[in-house]
Amino acid sequence: MKNVSFSGFDYNRFINLFPGTKPAEKIEETSMMTVFPYFSQGKIRIELSIPFRLQDKYCGMFREKLKSENVTLVINYNNHLPCTFVYTEDLEDRPSTAVMIVWKHFKNVLKKSNDIKFTMLGPSPFHAEFYVNSAPDAEFHLEYKKESGYDRVNILVDEKKEIERSRDFIEYTLREEAGLFYEVVKKRNETNQKTTELYSKIEKLSKENEGAISKIKNFIKFERLNTYDCLIELEKNQLSIDEFRMNFSEDIEIIELRTGKSHLLHKINQEVDKITKTPLISFKNILSTIKDRHNLTSTNRAVITSTIVGVLCGYAMTSLPAIFATIAKIIDSVLQRMP
Repeated sequence: MKNVSFSGFDYNRFINLFPGTKPAEKIEETSMMTVFPYFSQGKIRIELSIPFRLQDKYCGMFREKLKSENVTLVINYNNHLPCTFVYTEDLEDRPSTAVMIVWKHFKNVLKKSNDIKFTMLGPSPFHAEFYVNSAPDAEFHLEYKKESGYDRVNILVDEKKEIERSRDFIEYTLREEAGLFYEVVKKRNETNQKTTELYSKIEKLSKENEGAISKIKNFIKFERLNTYDCLIELEKNQLSIDEFRMNFSEDIEIIELRTGKSHLLHKINQEVDKITKTPLISFKNILSTIKDRHNLTSTNRAVITSTIVGVLCGYAMTSLPAIFATIAKIIDSVLQRMP
């Protein structure tokens, strides 16, 4: 690292990004779903020099190294998850290579460090190539092109502006949306994890009645199945998704008011669709079927139990007179034989 600078931080302003939880107080408490420390504003600027020999190692067989050893990265904290902008000295054929090289370099050189740790480090789920070009008296313009593989984002700026001013404007325009994208991805991962856990429970419930022995065991046992717990968990997941959709719509409105328009909405909506298409309705139908089966089993058990008890009581009632008559005959026979 050639130079590191911090700016814009307010160390009294933490964001409780995760409902129902508190920000981690130390890095050991973090996980893939949390960030430490989490600030609502601030910027870390790092100038790096990554030798070509290391770039060759990081790129492997599938990418070409950068045209320069020098890169600058800026970590922006915002109202969502932090996002990082990586700048190269030259116009690269594949700018995303710089992002890949940077996170692999940090992972390599900091793996034994006790002073610097990243709670989140690549690869980035934002698969796009960003190109910045300039023209005389040009107004800021961003064009998003969906392509096979990595999408292409063309950014046009005024060549009369200083490079740093242009970079600041690009970061101001994109940091909230980029941070929102990463927050949506975090929510997608969280939803996928909960859905997988719920599916495993449903799969276990659906197999409880397979085979004659299992049917007899489930018929005899009186303990309540976990169907109701799964239904409650499913409803909680649905409420969480509904709340997310409402907050997401509000976030987009705020971004559009702040910057004039949403530039990365197409990319963000791709991840939102993956969340909203979670098959919770199908899960609910399966659980309802399992619950109905359980209720039917309980009803049948009650009917059979009451029938057995009735038969035993009836047998006892009809048998008692015969038993008493037999005892009376035995006593009478004994008395007659007595002198």
